[in-house]
Amino acid sequence: MLAVPAGKLTEHVGKYLKDRLDIDLEPGRFEAIIVVNDKGDTVAAIAFQNYLPKCRSVELSVVSETGVAWRPHVCRAIANYVFVQMGCIRATCATTKKNYKARNFLTHLGFELEGRLKRGYDGTNDALIYGLLAENCRFLADDSGES
Repeated sequence: MLAVPAGKLTEHVGKYLKDRLDIDLEPGRFEAIIVVNDKGDTVAAIAFQNYLPKCRSVELSVVSETGVAWRPHVCRAIANYVFVQMGCIRATCATTKKNYKARNFLTHLGFELEGRLKRGYDGTNDALIYGLLAENCRFLADDSGES
């Protein structure tokens, strides 16, 4: 698995996320990282949007074809991008109460459940808000060499 800046494939990532999460990402208004397997197939994507420089925070939209995509070196690359390159002190993700895979995944990464927005996900489902602070991100401090 390899995590790389989407660059010229950013529009592809936007479509990839829209097809799977039914979200609209406006071209030019988000950055992205794409995760590819050894064959070059897209297995996961992360969009970074609503970056607030003054607050030093960003929202992440994440989708994955397989849990194998989230090897420690991939998580370190994403954490480095958010907390070091972008200079953020927090990252935020939202999901639905029924999306147990996403909720467990976020918790596994160190995100904490911070609240609920009634009907805040799609006008019908509540949005559960998860946050991760840079000082709590285990992937920044992990220099074990594990990959």
